[in-house]
Amino acid sequence: MELDLPLLGTINDETGPNQPVRKKWIVKVTAEQLATWFQYERESSKKSASFKTLGTSLIKIDPKIQRGDDSNGYHGQNAAKIGEIKSILLQEKNATVPRIYLGTLVWNIRPPAVLSVAKQEIENKPPKWRLVIDTTEIHLTDSAHRHFGICEAVRAYKSDKEANLTFPLFRPNFEFSVEIYNLDFQGEKELFSELNGKQKKISAAKQKELDVSSPIGALKDAILACDMQENRILENNIEVSSNQNTQHTLLTMSVFVASIAEMFSSDEIKLARDDSDARDEMAEYYCAFLLSLTTLRVRADLDKDGKDEDYAPFRNLYQKVIKPVESQFDAENPVGSDERLEAARAAARTTNLALRHVDLANNNGTIKALFRIGRLIRRFPSWNSVIDRLQNDLLVGSNGKFFQAENEDLLSAHAGDVPIALKTNDGGLNLQVQTKNINKLYDYLCRKLDLVRRPEFRIQVDGQWHQLGDTQHKISLLDDAKRILTFRVFYDAIKAVDVDEPPMLSIDSNWKQLIPKAAKKLAPTKLDWDQSYEDPSYPDIGRRMASFNLELPSGSELVEATADVKITLNYPDFGGEVEKVKFLLLASK
Repeated sequence: MELDLPLLGTINDETGPNQPVRKKWIVKVTAEQLATWFQYERESSKKSASFKTLGTSLIKIDPKIQRGDDSNGYHGQNAAKIGEIKSILLQEKNATVPRIYLGTLVWNIRPPAVLSVAKQEIENKPPKWRLVIDTTEIHLTDSAHRHFGICEAVRAYKSDKEANLTFPLFRPNFEFSVEIYNLDFQGEKELFSELNGKQKKISAAKQKELDVSSPIGALKDAILACDMQENRILENNIEVSSNQNTQHTLLTMSVFVASIAEMFSSDEIKLARDDSDARDEMAEYYCAFLLSLTTLRVRADLDKDGKDEDYAPFRNLYQKVIKPVESQFDAENPVGSDERLEAARAAARTTNLALRHVDLANNNGTIKALFRIGRLIRRFPSWNSVIDRLQNDLLVGSNGKFFQAENEDLLSAHAGDVPIALKTNDGGLNLQVQTKNINKLYDYLCRKLDLVRRPEFRIQVDGQWHQLGDTQHKISLLDDAKRILTFRVFYDAIKAVDVDEPPMLSIDSNWKQLIPKAAKKLAPTKLDWDQSYEDPSYPDIGRRMASFNLELPSGSELVEATADVKITLNYPDFGGEVEKVKFLLLASK
């Protein structure tokens, strides 16, 4: 097959076979051309389905060089990565960034294929150059994910009858540059090895620092800007070159970004990218919450002299220890100034590592748990009262050692489960930054801060109210008449918030006639505030009362002697997210 492509340039045109660099051509192709030359099928219609190049495809993937094939000939490329490229090109709703750069695609055209340069003369204009390729195979030495992503975008566009409306920003004639080599099999292996194995990758922390285009990247930068204008808690206090806090810093860039994801929902983070007012409001709350954490004080004997001292785990050691020495730099004595500066850095580093060794207050996992609590209490008018309780009740109440080994709750395992933290061989304390440990710590902190509020569920039977708990409550059906069950739910909510969805009851039973379709989901017949309720911990919290009615058939319609009735209460938590609690009834004749 002959291809005639616009030539952008030839690199190393005069190099010989023994020289350390190789000749290559740079051309441009369109997305539509790639989709024509790159033919493949997918294992299924699932988003995770694998890809297989067809035998009729001009562009091929050699499994001996690329990532290999499975037993059915499907390639080892990452379907999620391909899907992300496609969604960004089409700007689908799930696109993570508003634009994509992709970089140069890479082809190798093995001998004996013929590549020749043709000059195209144009009257009164500079000539154009073209690369003419006569070959039956083009091998992808690199950029397979990009090829699949581009072609998937073209396929989706062409299969949509209203593509111009569905994908208004996409064009099949989008152009991409291609780097073309003319190497044998061994040379292609060398090229693949260099492109995929020897290129230096930036750290995850640095990648997150440079991210400005994703939704969370935009919010991250807004938070940093807000902090620099106000409190400068994060000034030189984020480790960007490593995923470990081995210096004076409070947190790594990865943990900083993760704390944002803990504090705000994915929908809020997406909103922040496009809505500057929402972004600023979120940034201001994040910075205010972080500032409140700087008021926390723990006690520890870091000097090993038998005397505990107060430490602020969320302090900025750069501002307190290093920056004052920097400001006193003596240009006439640079060596001495450098020595003093290095001593200050060493002191800050030593203090940071020593406190982290024995106290978990600013552990990466604790930071994530605390910012998740920040998400839960964000709508409290006086949300900082929760941080005051953390300091005054938990930290002061434990002599500043709530996050240390003296708190046996951190080290206790229940019912075969793992503890929140473990003691290390050198006397320290370790909290693994794993989801299950963070969840356990979050749940524990919520209980200690009185933020876990289980709804009270009551049922009225024969004029008497009964409270339902974890055990199954029995209800006797009338033999010849229907009866109405009245439920009443009491749940705690923020008094200043009156916009949440009302609670709902979901009903399920192994006796299908017991629950008509219309009654499977019940809305409250009445929803009020309990005016007599005063919360013992937080004035911002009130108690709501919701009433529900459920009509049951007569007992004569019950074939079996009994029927299970499962009731699920769906209600909003303090953060406005839906919580679920289940109750059981046993209906009998």
